[in-house]
Amino acid sequence: MVAGNLKRPNAMRIVGIILAIVVASSVLGYFVGANNERTMELEYRAEVDALRIQVSQVLNLTREIRRDIGSVSDRETQLESQVSKMSQVVDSLRTVYSEPASIKPQAGQAWSKVSDPFSLSGTVMKASSLSQNGSILFGPYLSKEYVGMLGKRYTVVFRCKVGSNSPSDYVVYIDVTYDMAHVLSSMKIKASDFTLSNAWQDFQLSFASPSNMTLGLEFRVQNLNEGITDVYIDQIQLRR
Repeated sequence: MVAGNLKRPNAMRIVGIILAIVVASSVLGYFVGANNERTMELEYRAEVDALRIQVSQVLNLTREIRRDIGSVSDRETQLESQVSKMSQVVDSLRTVYSEPASIKPQAGQAWSKVSDPFSLSGTVMKASSLSQNGSILFGPYLSKEYVGMLGKRYTVVFRCKVGSNSPSDYVVYIDVTYDMAHVLSSMKIKASDFTLSNAWQDFQLSFASPSNMTLGLEFRVQNLNEGITDVYIDQIQLRR
């Protein structure tokens, strides 16, 4: 009887110890798991915060680049404007003679006067693509006495425009002659020689004024644009 009674408490004690171990393990596992989850959460938040900082830095850098580009663009625009004004001043100093194409006589019927607010003259000469080729704008003669130009070198600038710069065909012929017959310099211009459609562009001819000239110089324009595109002539300038 005594031995049997002693065995029961020992068994109960062992069961209690086992239960205690199980409970302790569960509690410890919970705290360890909670700590691991907390650590992972902190690490995740740290990574998110780092990404936010990087995104913020990229956005700030983008804003700075845009601001710098805008500033550079503004400076470029200002410089281009200043250079354009300086170029105009230089051209005006070099210009010794200027005539609007609208004052020139015409041989033929292709050319007609039209208003153009974007031209230098206000009124320009137009040869429609429906016109026949061959009409010439000629004269008036620039006499040798006008600038005392005998034996000197000059550049004449023809300011022209086309309705379309797509065709590769010739649309206009320009030249410089003296004494009604002698060609000093000439050029045939294609529609595709123009950088843009419906935009004024300068074409230049350089020449030396003959020392034996008697009547003077003449700057002529002939249309070659039949069936191609409209051609316009604004102003003709003679420069040193």
